[in-house]
Amino acid sequence: MPAFVLIHGGFCRGWVWAEAAAALEADGHPVEVIDLPGSGTDAAELGDLQADIAAVRRVLGRTGAQIVLVGRSGGGLVLTGFAGHPAVQHVYLTALRPQKGQSAAAMPGLAGWAPPL
Repeated sequence: MPAFVLIHGGFCRGWVWAEAAAALEADGHPVEVIDLPGSGTDAAELGDLQADIAAVRRVLGRTGAQIVLVGRSGGGLVLTGFAGHPAVQHVYLTALRPQKGQSAAAMPGLAGWAPPL
């Protein structure tokens, strides 16, 4: 049975997965919900995309052989960092799905977009 690793999007934390994680666990799936360092509340501890990918990589190392990574919203950027990983299946849930080397800002429809202040 595959393990699920749930990656939240921007402007939120892992709490957005509470109901989904509970439902998956009730079906017997191991579930890991990650709080990405790039979305923390302490500016001194904030990471970037590479720090977020590293956080997921650490979880994958302890999760098992069959892993379903689910990325929501901006979590799709992190998810894309695992393209080609042999143990990972990817699910983009209303998520950004960039091409290799493409930033979110360069994606069609997002060019010039910035979060509201």
